[in-house]
Amino acid sequence: MIAINIDCVIDQNMKILLLLGSPHAEGTTAALAKSFTKGAEEAGHEVVSIRCSQKNVHPCIGCNKCKVHGICVWTDDMPSIEAEIRSSDAVVFVTPIYYFGITAQLKTVMDRFYSFDEFLRKKKPLFGLITASADVGIASSEGANQQYRNLLGYMGSESIGMLNALGVTVPKDLDRTDYVEKAYQLGKSIRK
Repeated sequence: MIAINIDCVIDQNMKILLLLGSPHAEGTTAALAKSFTKGAEEAGHEVVSIRCSQKNVHPCIGCNKCKVHGICVWTDDMPSIEAEIRSSDAVVFVTPIYYFGITAQLKTVMDRFYSFDEFLRKKKPLFGLITASADVGIASSEGANQQYRNLLGYMGSESIGMLNALGVTVPKDLDRTDYVEKAYQLGKSIRK
């Protein structure tokens, strides 16, 4: 399944941030992210990737200190991730589907958006989603898809597109599909 928002045409070069949810540097979603990056860079955009599993990010505990004091209570790697998000025009979530949703590594980072969501809701960055699932049916990816749609609605942001790669457990499984090409086209479709 791929959905590209053809109404979302960009008039200038953009900075696109990929938030990678897999702990596997050479896994299936890494291959899709690489292909997406190639397409986006060929379209003239700058692409930055962050592997969430390599960052020390504590889970949000809902203490609301960020809303009272303007800064999260945790001292970890999130401020550097937040700086990249703030300076990006688009954020693309790239995640394997392990158990009917995005990975814990990515979800932990996304939950911390709470501390600066007022900024995000004003800026309205574009968002994208790329998933990979061993299951051949879309049902296992629907949790991630719905969370993505909910985020778009809450932020009031547009989608640059969504790609669900199904039936792909390891990178070599991609060889018998057109998902690598679809990821490339998704990146390339973000026209300057």
